[in-house]
Amino acid sequence: MWLPLQKGGRLLDVGCGSGDFMARMRDLGWQVAGVEPDPTAAQLAQQRGLEVHQGTLEEAGLAEESFDVVTLNHVIEHLPDPISVLQTCRRLLREGGKIVIATPNSRSLGSRYFGQAWLDWDPPRHLYLFTRYSLGECVHRSGLCPLEVRTVAHSAWWRFVTSKLIRQNSALPGGLPIGELLRVKGANAGSRLQGLVFQLLEQSLLRTGDLGEELVLIAGKQR
Repeated sequence: MWLPLQKGGRLLDVGCGSGDFMARMRDLGWQVAGVEPDPTAAQLAQQRGLEVHQGTLEEAGLAEESFDVVTLNHVIEHLPDPISVLQTCRRLLREGGKIVIATPNSRSLGSRYFGQAWLDWDPPRHLYLFTRYSLGECVHRSGLCPLEVRTVAHSAWWRFVTSKLIRQNSALPGGLPIGELLRVKGANAGSRLQGLVFQLLEQSLLRTGDLGEELVLIAGKQR
């Protein structure tokens, strides 16, 4: 999540799932807490000894100005009211704190190539999808100050392969790890090679436009 080693820093992961990211950051020296609406995932994280509040961010009752960093990794696209949640994140940040957001890029090379078959449209689970401008506008309206925004291509290969499967076959089983999903639906070596070529192409085009599959935005809290 584009964060430095910051021993003693306090981090909140919104939509933490079963706590994999939190556990890694804890091992790197961060003090970590998480919020997760899914009760099963929250329980799994708690069983790992992690501080996880089950429910929404607003329901967690966290103290204002108690975190140095808040992360939302592929969360904001699921939220009915993104700006309201970002405003809550701002209240939780200490002065000088940062929020890091990763989300699908609706103007990526993959979205342009695959059209309606692009994996990350993902209805009905994705309620909003963003461009560089619209994500920055949401952050600005929440009272945060955008510091950096970029697109990245490191996940492009499997998004290509899965989008290709969607184009070929309208039914994809939900809830499977990506490796199992690709195996079940017959992603052969040729498709995987095409995916790697696509990722290299997308990586080479990042300097010429916002074509990466994911948007990453880092914003700060200022008085």
